[in-house]
Amino acid sequence: MVLAAVGQLCSTASMSHNLQQCQTLIQKAVVSGVQALFLPEASDYIAGSAAETVSLAKSVDDSEFVRGLRAEARKSRLAINVGIHEPTTEGHKVKNTLIWIDEQGHIAQRYQKIHLFDVDIHNGPVLKESNSVEKGMQILPPFDTALGRVGMTICFDLRFAEIGLALKRQNAQIITYPSAFTVPTGRAHWEILLRARAIETQAYVIAAAQVGAHNEKRRSYGHSMIVNPWGEILAELGGEDHGPEIATADIDLSLSQKVRREMPLLRRTHVIGAEAIHQKVKVKIQKRALRHSPPTFNALAAPSLSLPLGPRGRTVAKMSYIAANLTDMIDFSQRSLRQYHHKILTNACGGNRYMGCYILAATIFSLGIFRDLLFERALRHQPTLPLLQSIPVEITAYTLLVAGNTLVLSSMWALGLTGTYLGDYFGILMESRVTSFPFNLTDAPMYYGSTMSFLGTALLYAKPAGILLTAEVLAVYVIALGFEDPFTASIYAKREQERQQHGQGQGQQKKEGEGKKQK
Repeated sequence: MVLAAVGQLCSTASMSHNLQQCQTLIQKAVVSGVQALFLPEASDYIAGSAAETVSLAKSVDDSEFVRGLRAEARKSRLAINVGIHEPTTEGHKVKNTLIWIDEQGHIAQRYQKIHLFDVDIHNGPVLKESNSVEKGMQILPPFDTALGRVGMTICFDLRFAEIGLALKRQNAQIITYPSAFTVPTGRAHWEILLRARAIETQAYVIAAAQVGAHNEKRRSYGHSMIVNPWGEILAELGGEDHGPEIATADIDLSLSQKVRREMPLLRRTHVIGAEAIHQKVKVKIQKRALRHSPPTFNALAAPSLSLPLGPRGRTVAKMSYIAANLTDMIDFSQRSLRQYHHKILTNACGGNRYMGCYILAATIFSLGIFRDLLFERALRHQPTLPLLQSIPVEITAYTLLVAGNTLVLSSMWALGLTGTYLGDYFGILMESRVTSFPFNLTDAPMYYGSTMSFLGTALLYAKPAGILLTAEVLAVYVIALGFEDPFTASIYAKREQERQQHGQGQGQQKKEGEGKKQK
């Protein structure tokens, strides 16, 4: 077991005053012998208006508050989890951020609050966090610490169980909810929500809270807590501001393992989520079918989409998704054919075929990056298979990633920009088909290299869903090659025929010229 501390304070608009309060909490934590100190949301400051909130924000490098905590963490060899504000790029809003400062004083992790607190409570405060705060766009995966695997959220995120469940699926053992709850909402929901999150995730919940009156307009509920995976409150502070306080509790990861083993919460997500997936796919397929496909496809697609859910429904949804990808691929092939025969992109670029090819290249490259990002994000939220979490599988994953990227990058180098991005469809042909590495290994190194990279990523994350998606990617690539290879071969065959005809014509002209000389 390891000891954790939750801290409570009343931040004001004075960053230096708030730093002094946090330094007091750190001293108390060090004396208690804890491994990590958890501090509330917005520990650096709580301003009196949206404009003041934005004006006070500083980067972590310029913030005296953050620099001070990093120095304390390094000096005390104590990990600190603390909520701060950071400026956005545009400067009109701030980021509500939670950072993990490790024992060496480094900012090791950073999470930006996803759900913003916009409320209008009857006979209570009116708070519009979105007026001054930029919402986050990503759940941070849990990370290893001296206490265990920590997943981070902030305040209003507490009301959305999905974040905690997503972190649990990634084996989070501790989930943080640093907050500045209002008094009315705190009285009604604070303890209930914290215990519910602990019970449903079967993880420790650590919730450091602001307390007391920050200014004339705003007061926080307090009651910082540490709750165990069984929903029991191990430590709790009060609701009045008595100066900086801490409460401590032992973190026993064996309890979390015991609870999860004895009461496995095996969510039937395939049933719960199938309806949403089904409806999205239904809309996509119907649009694709109406736009691209013959009547026979419409007749086949429509009945299948009305099947009930459950295992059969999931199969239909998955096959529908594959069909959508195939219609995308067919659509792309049709567009490529139209470009080759009618020069649509070339004409749109004023007859400049190179410009048309470059625009297509930028589009394909950007969509590829977006696709890979979606794949990686999707994997983070899928169930992990412990069987895949082994050294041999990890070695295999890295081997596939290295080999796959080698095939992709070397083929791009060999083909060049126009050769890689369908320059032949614009009439920009290479002198001859490339037969050197990696084309001496396979005719489609980019497709197979990309597939290897997908599979390596899936194995590295230990996600069976990623392996299934990789199989789908490979199937789509193989079908795409059935369209591309004959078409590309016909383009080069046509050029060779034209060269031969041109050569024969020149030979005939040469013979006629020699005959005239003899006469």
